Amino acid sequence: MSFIRSSGFWTSVIAFIALVLSQFPPVTKLFPSWGAEIEIAARMALDNKFGIVSYSVYFNIKNVGNRPIKVEEVVLSVKRPDGSRKEYEAKDYRERESSSVIYPIVSLNIEEGDQWSENVLFGPDTPPDTQEKFNDLRMKIGLDILEERQRNSDMACQKRWYEAKEENVDKAVEFFKENFDLPKGEYIASFKVYGRDNALIAEKSYRFTIYDYHIKMFKSQVDDYKYGIGVHSPASTARSVVVDLIPNE
Repeated sequence: MSFIRSSGFWTSVIAFIALVLSQFPPVTKLFPSWGAEIEIAARMALDNKFGIVSYSVYFNIKNVGNRPIKVEEVVLSVKRPDGSRKEYEAKDYRERESSSVIYPIVSLNIEEGDQWSENVLFGPDTPPDTQEKFNDLRMKIGLDILEERQRNSDMACQKRWYEAKEENVDKAVEFFKENFDLPKGEYIASFKVYGRDNALIAEKSYRFTIYDYHIKMFKSQVDDYKYGIGVHSPASTARSVVVDLIPNE
């Protein structure tokens, strides 16, 4: 048993054990952890379709765990000045390379150490009858403008803008008045990311303020409905509404 006392023997044993252990993943990999971090742009855009307000913001989800994560749902919960809350689901996103292309959000798979970053559109769940009325007005205004353009297609100098029929524009303005609900005051926007089994894996909150001039800007957008702006396309840049997001520490 003299070989046990040999330093060469123990060197070989230690080297063998080290070789075996090197075949195993790091200790941190042996214990699974799932987690994500959220990063939000400093400013958030607010849009409205006939008074129905939605939100758009640059959104980043980073996988900080040691396992892939599957994001099943992203929600924006907005606490209003009166203390009530409204929920907005992440419905679509625009790729950074092409802001004109919109993709629906179903679920996201993010590998360990990876991240997902896009401009996300958060919208409310509207009742079917409201959706039907909205889409009907949108269609009528679109057809009005198309017919007006076709009637003037033979003119030597075509108009830059074509207008929808006044009766349909008036209905759209009335629809805006019925649905617009964004009071002045301070709001808290909580962004929440849910994984499998509706487990909350990340959350971050920000404050923003709606001022009188924001409300006036929204109400001025109805002036462009007759041209289809704010109906089939976003509101003009001159009438856009953007708010600053302040971390809610």
